[in-house]
Amino acid sequence: MTALPQHRAATGDAMNQSDRTLSTINDRDPFAMRYWSKQLHISERDLREAIAAVGTSTQAVRQYTTRPPANHADTPRGASRRRGD
Repeated sequence: MTALPQHRAATGDAMNQSDRTLSTINDRDPFAMRYWSKQLHISERDLREAIAAVGTSTQAVRQYTTRPPANHADTPRGASRRRGD
């Protein structure tokens, strides 16, 4: 049986450095989900929503979570249909 390195045992973090630099997020690993939600400053629920929308690519998830929210209330009604403004 292989012993866990001291830093893992002390922090309870089961992810190693290579796991953190992968280009995809393992959405089945609770440690990975916790790590990436902290890295992206979002809740695990929001992370799952982002993964459902764009997949597990860390780059795609970062872009999805940093985009400004669409606020249709700021757009005048019919603005997209106007011509010659």
